[in-house]
Amino acid sequence: ALVRAGRSAEAEHYLDAILTAVRARAAALDRAKGLLLLIEARDDAGLPHLPEVLLETHQAILLVEPPGERTFLLVRLAQAWARAGEIQRANALFGDALALLEATDNLQQRSNLLLQAIRGIPTPGSQVGRIEPRLIAAAPPQIIKIIDARSDLDSNTLFKRAEMLLALAGALPN
Repeated sequence: ALVRAGRSAEAEHYLDAILTAVRARAAALDRAKGLLLLIEARDDAGLPHLPEVLLETHQAILLVEPPGERTFLLVRLAQAWARAGEIQRANALFGDALALLEATDNLQQRSNLLLQAIRGIPTPGSQVGRIEPRLIAAAPPQIIKIIDARSDLDSNTLFKRAEMLLALAGALPN
């Protein structure tokens, strides 16, 4: 709101104070989530990207345990790098997130997380949370491999597989 009101310097000051508070958090998960929220707030306001904060966020995510908790954090960070114009770095992080998904033992959780990774979690009136189509376009073989790993072919699984394939098709450009 401050940026839209022409008070960008004041917005930067508040975001710097928030960054200091987030960096002081002891728990890696809290720190990673806080850094991602800060990055997304900057993106939503149209403020310049801070590569050092994006790198710091990646380091915080790598400390999150258990590894399965990192999956959607990596997807969000990949989206942030894509918004910053660093699509190769974004694709690498998205691939890391998909690799964590592949390693998830709980098939239901794997399916749900994959749907979130493909669809994103859009916020009305914001670019934040919308999945970057170039991330999906670079990963269909890995995504299909995860979908095909569901070997329990009951009706619920078949429906979930169809849902994931439709989400993949809808996320691909053209």
